[in-house]
Amino acid sequence: MMIPMGELLAKAKKEGYGVAAPNVFNRETIEACFLAAKKLRAPIILDVAAVHGIYECADIARYYEKQYPEVPFALNLDHGGAYEDIVKAIHAGFSSVMIDRSTCAYEKNVEEVKEIVKIAHAVGTSVEAELGHVGQGKSSNCKCGSPELIVWQLQLELLMEYTKENHIWNLNF
Repeated sequence: MMIPMGELLAKAKKEGYGVAAPNVFNRETIEACFLAAKKLRAPIILDVAAVHGIYECADIARYYEKQYPEVPFALNLDHGGAYEDIVKAIHAGFSSVMIDRSTCAYEKNVEEVKEIVKIAHAVGTSVEAELGHVGQGKSSNCKCGSPELIVWQLQLELLMEYTKENHIWNLNF
């Protein structure tokens, strides 16, 4: 049963468990996720990149939804870039879209996320957004040879303001 990602994550948070979000791109990967979720009696988030076919993956997910009605899942557009791709995912019935405007100035990020939120929430689609940057290697000021990820720290007040202002369920930072 497909449900909005916000609802799926709210239940997971309340009950104290995590939810896997593998990237899927064809029939085999989507079927494998449904089989694993059924076996584990666990919900799953199917992350789809636009390059792998928004409508195609939505159709395949709907097919397996009928085969495995007991599996709660969210269908999420992962790191949506182009405005058109995000709108296509909403049109295709994705239960969640991620709008990645992390490279934009804060004001531009807020402006574009608000527009997507307005469209998505009109049809019950959850929205995930990204603020800030997770870097690795030379671009993130990592010390030579360090494999660790550097997460740019943002003030808590800014994160709370951003989430409230944009009415989003999830925030990557």
